[in-house]
Amino acid sequence: DAWYPEPVSGLSYVKKLALGFSHSMAMTHHGKLFVWGSNQNGCLGIGKKGSVMKEPHKVDLDLAGGEEVVDISCGWKHSAAVTAQGNLLTWGWGGSMGTSSIYDSGGQLGHDNVFDYWEPTLTRRPSAGKRDLAALSVSCGFNHTAAIYE
Repeated sequence: DAWYPEPVSGLSYVKKLALGFSHSMAMTHHGKLFVWGSNQNGCLGIGKKGSVMKEPHKVDLDLAGGEEVVDISCGWKHSAAVTAQGNLLTWGWGGSMGTSSIYDSGGQLGHDNVFDYWEPTLTRRPSAGKRDLAALSVSCGFNHTAAIYE
């Protein structure tokens, strides 16, 4: 906690920041993704490694070819990233709150369920005819996610 702005240690060449309720992400000019803050419901995308990361932690997207990140966004307790190859990955709170489906607010991760995802997970690409579309950008809200496709 700080009363005045302070540099975030361990980050350089930051191109974009995204801020959620209690978690943060940074994307570097080299397409790398760093996260810190609360890992509640998996919103950091680091698995179940801990509840809080006080320093930036690099997230490996586990995709073939080491894809670079080109856009990021944070929601309340979920996160999303777009890669240079047009993949959209989401993770974090799925929206179920442990209640029956009548109270679900979920679906914001785009995985056709309301489960929490603790690591970045590919979403299904929409298609136009026989061609899959590539994601260009993403924006997360409180309990929703929107993406622009080519």
